[in-house]
Amino acid sequence: PVETAIKDLFEALPLLQAVPLDDATFMLPAAVREALKGVDLAAELREYPSYFSLWEFPDDPSVIVVQRANLDTPDVPPDEIVASVHPLVPQGGIDAERLMRKVPLHIQRYLYRHGLIATLKGLGQHFVVVGTKVLAIGE
Repeated sequence: PVETAIKDLFEALPLLQAVPLDDATFMLPAAVREALKGVDLAAELREYPSYFSLWEFPDDPSVIVVQRANLDTPDVPPDEIVASVHPLVPQGGIDAERLMRKVPLHIQRYLYRHGLIATLKGLGQHFVVVGTKVLAIGE
């Protein structure tokens, strides 16, 4: 059952996307998810480093992020992050988790590796982060 789940997860995992492992398991059929109860899936996936890359999300180390192996984390310049993320933040702000689902995939992979909150706090002239809420400032 675990081998089947690993194969199913690899096939279901989007090619160019990094996702929290808990979200990735929802891509599996219900019967497979049920069979995985009590299994340390992260430990199992780490046994297949040529298929999966896993790491702790910098904004919340309790969240394990998974993506297909051999995908480089893109180097995204700050001005591209600002240009892509700023228009997605409505007046009044947006929850960081919701924002993460809206950003383009290559930026999402970058932010899962480096942390959305940490990255946007580093761009303080464009964003303010209060708890998990992101506010855009300036133009």
